[in-house]
Amino acid sequence: MSMHWKALLAGAALAAAGLAVPWPAAAATSANLILNGNAETGLCTTTGLDTMTIPGWQITSGGPDTVCYGASGYPTTSEGPPDAGNGFFAGGSKGNASMQQVVSVSSGSAAINGGGVTYDLSGWLGGYASQTDNVGVVATFENSAGTSLGTATLAPVTPAERDDDTELLSESATGTVPAGTTQVLVQVNWTYGAGNSTDGVLAFLPITVLTDDKHYFPPYECALVVREEAERQFPALRPALVELSGRISSETMRRLNYELDGKHRPAREIARNFLRSIGLQ
Repeated sequence: MSMHWKALLAGAALAAAGLAVPWPAAAATSANLILNGNAETGLCTTTGLDTMTIPGWQITSGGPDTVCYGASGYPTTSEGPPDAGNGFFAGGSKGNASMQQVVSVSSGSAAINGGGVTYDLSGWLGGYASQTDNVGVVATFENSAGTSLGTATLAPVTPAERDDDTELLSESATGTVPAGTTQVLVQVNWTYGAGNSTDGVLAFLPITVLTDDKHYFPPYECALVVREEAERQFPALRPALVELSGRISSETMRRLNYELDGKHRPAREIARNFLRSIGLQ
């Protein structure tokens, strides 16, 4: 069983406005200070499962990768930023993941220390259907000793904010660069939420789920958990859940997930039809 990451990031950018010489004097706003912020440098994977290096970034945990637009189960260019190129960043297949880079702004110290420099941290963040995998970006403004002087954050985009669609949404944060800043630590953090051998994508791809006869992966079994107060408030809940015990196989779960993720049918409708098919409604 593989953890198939579907938290997505495209076009991370950090721009500083009002910087004096030796920064370009004619420019009101600097160019993007993040190296390879748009995931266009290097190769992209068509599966989202390949381990790779990402130019410009230091991978600090997990296995983030660059995924090609249009890869199966991932956004197309029409579901990303207007200037979408070949790919975007995703969290890979190793659970929680992170990467970072340090951006030097020491050449603009005079202007920064004068208090007149602003920043614009922006990016396109998203995810896969109703899955809760998410990604966030944190920019930490540091002095020459590496001490934090403040942060700017792009919060993860939730499934509700995406209307449970697979897409990328524009996020931004602006403010004033703290005096004393000489560098900016940019960190991208993915948090694993869902995705495994019951992914709906497996229901329509020519993929065979193999038996783990080497017992490489620990067993993951679905378990129902109910709070005591909920059981007291709804006494019919326990017998209703007991009726589902042993009725949902991995194959059935894949098919139901595909109805939601692949065909975008309402979850209530899918559940109702399934219950009817096994004689419970």
